[in-house]
Amino acid sequence: MPQNALDREDFNTGEVTPGQWRLHANTLRPVTSLGSNNPNRTAIQIRQQFMKYFTEENPLLWQWEKLGLKRP
Repeated sequence: MPQNALDREDFNTGEVTPGQWRLHANTLRPVTSLGSNNPNRTAIQIRQQFMKYFTEENPLLWQWEKLGLKRP
């Protein structure tokens, strides 16, 4: 993959440098809905487990800091 193919972010300033992929973005086909957008029970349970893990058991503190918030 070419070095400038993807967007790059300067983590100190938050500035995003657009990648070369954007020059060809209009060639992508739109994605259509493949279902009812209603997750099944298993998917909901897995999502809830991830939510609990990342907010209670092993929070990603940098995400709270990036938003300028204190961890609840």
